[in-house]
Amino acid sequence: MAKASPPPKTPAKRAKATPTELAQVDTVKADSTKKIAFLAAFAQTGNIRRAAESSGCSRAAHYKWLDGAEYAKAFAVAQEEAADRLEEEARRRAVEGLRRYKFHQGLPVMDPETGTAYIEHEYSDVLLMFLLKGARPDKFAQRIKAEATTSPDEFDPGRLQLLRDAGLVIVEAELADGTDK
Repeated sequence: MAKASPPPKTPAKRAKATPTELAQVDTVKADSTKKIAFLAAFAQTGNIRRAAESSGCSRAAHYKWLDGAEYAKAFAVAQEEAADRLEEEARRRAVEGLRRYKFHQGLPVMDPETGTAYIEHEYSDVLLMFLLKGARPDKFAQRIKAEATTSPDEFDPGRLQLLRDAGLVIVEAELADGTDK
């Protein structure tokens, strides 16, 4: 009798896992249709309640299944897929925008040239900034400037050097008497 080859291993981070790929994660048993259905639904929705409802299992069952390393590994793949979908939607809204009909006093605004309803594109600057911070944190990370004052009697140059060496102090300190340390 020929021995079937094991299903391919799924990498820890995957873009666009399909229900079939989720089923092939070597740690999820093929006969566990509710688990596979839950994982596929979660990859689509990113929501445990909705995934449980659509797969016909309880939320409690999902949390119990997480005790198994096999299921936990497959769930991590589904979480990555759900996160990829969120990022894709954020990018779409930030770059392509949303089409919005415009209304005035409850009636749609009509385009005088075409006679059709007027549509504007709205873009999300907030989503765009989050995407930039994630893609280029060195350039777009939030910078905080903190100032502290101390009298010359309380100043400890050794502590300042420790903080500087640890990368926690970027700006030089100035003593109250006007000298730099």
